[in-house]
Amino acid sequence: MAVDKKSNPRYSDSVSLSQLSNLDAGDVSSLGILFPASELEVLYVRDNNNWRMPQYRNAFALGEKLNGILRDVLNSDGIKIVTPVDRDYGFNGNGIRFRFYSGGKTPALEIECGKEIPGYGRSDSYIRIYGKPQIYHINGNPVARLGARNNLPPLVDPRVIPRAVTGSARLARIEFEPGWLGPFRGIMRKEKVLDASNPDMKRLIDTGVRIHEWFAFSEKSETRLDEKSAAEFAGFIENLAFNRIPRLEEIDGKAAGLSGKKLRLGYESEDRSGALTSTEYILEILSSDGKGNRHIFFSGTGLVSSITERDAERLLPDFETLLRPPAPPPVPKNQLLPNM
Repeated sequence: MAVDKKSNPRYSDSVSLSQLSNLDAGDVSSLGILFPASELEVLYVRDNNNWRMPQYRNAFALGEKLNGILRDVLNSDGIKIVTPVDRDYGFNGNGIRFRFYSGGKTPALEIECGKEIPGYGRSDSYIRIYGKPQIYHINGNPVARLGARNNLPPLVDPRVIPRAVTGSARLARIEFEPGWLGPFRGIMRKEKVLDASNPDMKRLIDTGVRIHEWFAFSEKSETRLDEKSAAEFAGFIENLAFNRIPRLEEIDGKAAGLSGKKLRLGYESEDRSGALTSTEYILEILSSDGKGNRHIFFSGTGLVSSITERDAERLLPDFETLLRPPAPPPVPKNQLLPNM
């Protein structure tokens, strides 16, 4: 989109905030986001390649968003020094502030965010170093990376099972408590052995394609499941999202002695040589919060969070539903064909 230069401020030289602050993105050990309306600073601490949130029992944060904020502010190539004209830049004392820490308790750099810049969509914005009058135009918009505000802490990873824990491993085995799945203990994914004498199968083998099947298993037998239904159920577990992080005093049983319905989740990863590594986690369904949610505990994070009662029920599947294809999604009323 073309920018109306007549309405824009004048610019002098470009500058790098990393030069002004002597701070590089790799030097940042923690990042604080201050929301003036609530006087709350949410802290994110770097943990190797991940970001954690110590105020929320060390929950994982959305690392790609936080790394994007660092790039927007510290690694932007097009930071311009603004010579102000008579317009509103958005610095009214209520803007979100970002604090960049480098090992100490005092931020090495604190910036205040102004408005998005007209004509650039949401990609560019005004910022200034907090407490100083000079305004900068950056090729980034750290506030836009925060997304919409909801009941969750900003930039928390809402997945009960974060990718930061499982990495590239895939869910390959789900074991239930006795009686949940009729005579079966759980379901598991197995690689199908392809018949090399079949030309179609031979082509798949040659291209490295693998086919997996899902089975319900007991100590004595296995029963093949519908591939789509079983894979859909496994995908539901892998992408299960919580809607809040309850306070410790809300949790029935507290952190010690949690007692509920457990699922044992087996994840498998494969290295370059083809060797498989298996890791087991516990997913434990706990008590209701009386508000339409149920607490849930994941051993990979040690975090108790809350999911809807409906999602909790979906964690306990009916064996028969895994044997048949999933029902097609409902057709919106406005797409239904008229009766002839």
